[in-house]
Amino acid sequence: MMRVTALLAKFRFFLCAALFFVVNFDSRANALAAVDENDVVVKSESFPREREKSIPERKTSRRIRKKKLREEFKKRCEASRARLSEEEEEEEGEEGEEVRRVCLRNPTNKGKSCVVVQQSRTNKRNVKAFRGKHIGDVGVLFCTGRTLDAYGVRHPALYNSTRGKRQRVVTVGVNAAIFNEKIQPLDYLFLQDRGSKSGDTSFASNRAAMVAYKPREAKFFGFFPGQRNFSPSDKDAEQANAMQYEGWRKPHCANPLLPLVKDVGNFVFGGSCSTSFAALQFILYTGVTKLYLIGCDILGGYGESATKKSVLRADQGKQRKMWREFYFWTSTEYPCVEIIAVRPKGLRNVGFFERFSDPPFIEV
Repeated sequence: MMRVTALLAKFRFFLCAALFFVVNFDSRANALAAVDENDVVVKSESFPREREKSIPERKTSRRIRKKKLREEFKKRCEASRARLSEEEEEEEGEEGEEVRRVCLRNPTNKGKSCVVVQQSRTNKRNVKAFRGKHIGDVGVLFCTGRTLDAYGVRHPALYNSTRGKRQRVVTVGVNAAIFNEKIQPLDYLFLQDRGSKSGDTSFASNRAAMVAYKPREAKFFGFFPGQRNFSPSDKDAEQANAMQYEGWRKPHCANPLLPLVKDVGNFVFGGSCSTSFAALQFILYTGVTKLYLIGCDILGGYGESATKKSVLRADQGKQRKMWREFYFWTSTEYPCVEIIAVRPKGLRNVGFFERFSDPPFIEV
């Protein structure tokens, strides 16, 4: 009898343990299911795209996109070479031509912003001599975004093309790109706005270094006739042994954005929101056949090799619009110049070719 009682007690114990396990397992499963459901909702709201692509799928997608861009580029370049453009013949500026009308090229803004651009005595004196100086060379613009820190080729001077041809690399930097030791010395430096006395990549935060800096070719300080206190002064330019270039009457980073200008040797520089666009108009004016964009991130703040500081969110959207405008402008005005965004962040899918490693530059 005692053995039967003991067996019944053990049976009740195991039965209670089993029921406890089942109840707790069900509640935990329901909780996990709830978390999974919430996760799915969050993902679908934040990323309304399909599932994340695997690495092989991403590589395939990039190849397809690159092939499509290559075909469009080739077609655009061949079409421009096939026709004799009257605009091209007039590019030097007709004798006595005081003004020229320029417009935005992005189809979404086309016709919304056309302005009259004035001739510039300053640019005729300081910029015009560089027209065609680097025909056939490879250009690179170094901006001050965080991906500049990932760049690894020291003192780039030669480009090793896939055909074994070596070309000169023309290096252009903006603002605090002078502090990245790997890319020194730059061929050209562009400064445009005075900025804050501390904490950013502009002139006022780094005055002594920027005045003392000696590029291989030339240093340019921008100025705006209608707001002279926005840029380094005439005295600053003189002390820095820098040439000045003239932009729009006043600096501008608002809608509608201001168009870019091709003939910057005769007229004022165009563009909005960033010193980068002055540098880009210049380097294309010198005649490079290929142009790499490095550290031109738009978002994510500045690189360690420049100065840490976040960019205002409002400016990010306008800057991306201006980069998009730059893509359409170059497609029309420089259709045979290949432009490659290196390790693109904010420049993803803007329209440029994209590269996720350093260009084939040769260290010297």
